[in-house]
Amino acid sequence: MAVMERRKDKVLFPAYMQDIPDYRPIYDLLQKSQYGVRFYGGGIYEDMLEMLDELDKTERTARIICLLRMLDRLHRCRRTELLSDTAYNSANLMPDAEEPVNKVYAYLYNHFKEDISLQDIAGYVKQNPSALCRYFKQRTDKSIFQCLAEIRIEHACKLLAYSGMTISQVAYESGYNSLTHFIAQFERLTKRKPSAYRAQIKL
Repeated sequence: MAVMERRKDKVLFPAYMQDIPDYRPIYDLLQKSQYGVRFYGGGIYEDMLEMLDELDKTERTARIICLLRMLDRLHRCRRTELLSDTAYNSANLMPDAEEPVNKVYAYLYNHFKEDISLQDIAGYVKQNPSALCRYFKQRTDKSIFQCLAEIRIEHACKLLAYSGMTISQVAYESGYNSLTHFIAQFERLTKRKPSAYRAQIKL
């Protein structure tokens, strides 16, 4: 029984695959894909069609190998374009859009670059600010502004990884008017300073 439970926990891509050198390029590609990626370059379309056809004809381990080859081919394409400034998150597609917690998340994802107040959020959700805070905490075990910080820092991580912006620019584009505050929150959530994070992922 224990063996079966362990097998259920297996995933195709490890949670910390960025730490596995051979998987790092695929991890980087999957991270970038949250923004939507358009691929250009000679032969990329034809190569992908050929590999998709091969994928349809294979099964089991061979399918996994084919999928990894496809991801490797996309990774090696040097002409790409990000299609969005904001990363996709499952919270953007919640089934009950009118549920208060879902509405809070929707508001945060749509406005995280702005100076957000509790009154703004409560007005959008149409609830009393204090009552909304209590309800959100009960449902998520986090405060609204904890979630806002996580959304902003997640966005900052993507910018540090895939843009040439300075750290000050990244802070501003992630909703922070204070560089000191940004660095403090980044370090609290990632256990690294922004400069150290960028240096590590560029290795």
